[in-house]
Amino acid sequence: MVRFLTLALVLLTCIPAVDAATVNFIFSFTNSTGNVAGTVTGEILGLLNNSTGPATHVIIDSYPGAFSPAPFSPPVDATAFPNQFLNSFTVTGGVITSARFDADTAFLSTPPNQYVLNFTTNSGTTSGQFFNTTNVPSCCSTFMNVTGPISFQAVPEPGSAVLILGGMSWLLRQCRRKRS
Repeated sequence: MVRFLTLALVLLTCIPAVDAATVNFIFSFTNSTGNVAGTVTGEILGLLNNSTGPATHVIIDSYPGAFSPAPFSPPVDATAFPNQFLNSFTVTGGVITSARFDADTAFLSTPPNQYVLNFTTNSGTTSGQFFNTTNVPSCCSTFMNVTGPISFQAVPEPGSAVLILGGMSWLLRQCRRKRS
């Protein structure tokens, strides 16, 4: 009986949830083709599992210090940028399979700078891009750019850990009762 319960507990903790629950992710991408070394990290919040839709928040937690003047003090919510062009994520089985996000700050400061966060999925590969442009007579030249393949990791729900610990403690208690 104990072996059966142990096997059941292991199987239940290894099977990912596949319902339409809200799923949150962390992201990071490191420069591979842009002109600024470094990594951009953050969080994508409020996505629904097994569906396509917008994120409620896309938080930038850090970006390379080479961006000068500093565009903002992280963390900052890119969904609050004044220009929202794309916000669509597909989540299947707790994994982001497609991402399209494009938002910018409009032109800030003097000289006018625009800061852009962009995620694009092409041929199954998603890349992230964070860059700034200076508003010169023809828009969008002399920019600093961090571009690279992006990785997404699902953030486990706190409730899952509580259930796992509760089940393991119950299982331990049952094993100790049998031995006594």
